[in-house]
This record gives sequence, C-alpha cells and structure tokens, in this order.
Amino acid sequence: HCLEPTTGRPVPVGCVGALHVQCCSLYLGYWTDGGVKRAQSACSLSAAAPRRCAEAQFTGDLVRWLGGGRVSFVRRAAGSHVKIRGFKVFLHLVEQTMLEHPQVKTAWVAAIGDNDQEMRLPGG
Repeated sequence: HCLEPTTGRPVPVGCVGALHVQCCSLYLGYWTDGGVKRAQSACSLSAAAPRRCAEAQFTGDLVRWLGGGRVSFVRRAAGSHVKIRGFKVFLHLVEQTMLEHPQVKTAWVAAIGDNDQEMRLPGG
C-alpha cells in the first residue's frame, strides 16, 4: 500500500506516499529475538475464519506509486527510527505503547545525544 502519511489514504498514481506492507506471512518481532518459533504472525489463521491480516505495517520508506502494483523508491522517511547503542528504535512505536496506558492521554518521544552510543530516550 502507498498511503498519504497524514490521512492514511491511498495516493494517486505518480504521487509519493508512505510504503506499508500487509500480508499473512508478515511476522511481528525480529528474527534474532528468540527465533522464528517465538514470532507471532500478524494474521489470524483458524479453521473457523479465513485468512485475516492485521493492519498494514509502515516500512519507513517513501515511494512513488506507479500504478499496477509498482512503486519506485524515493528515500527513507525522516525520523522513522533512531539508533540507540546499536538498536533500531521506532519512536512512533514507543509513543503508541505509552498511549496504551489508561492514564496517558498524549505522548511525544524524542531521542537526544550526539551519536548512537550516547543516544537515549530521556525519562521523567
């Protein structure tokens, strides 16, 4: 899917949008995080229900929609992730997790530091 970043709507042919992937073979987590056996599939598979995929996941790439299922890479999205001590951290996912707490109404996350060894997410 090639979506307009602010509205989440598909972009017209020839326009740049945020690349999202959605399929039943998409797994949540990382290959090195306990291996594939622990990975949870992003879709639900059961005898009672047909394949139903989770919502599309943002890849961090901006692409030009060429139509017919084709895209052309433009660039990485600004601010899609930061490196902290060698780990890739998606700030929007930290914000989403914070917002899941019932007492948190708004959240904003920023990384500070001069390089990935000094980078940190300040806490209060």
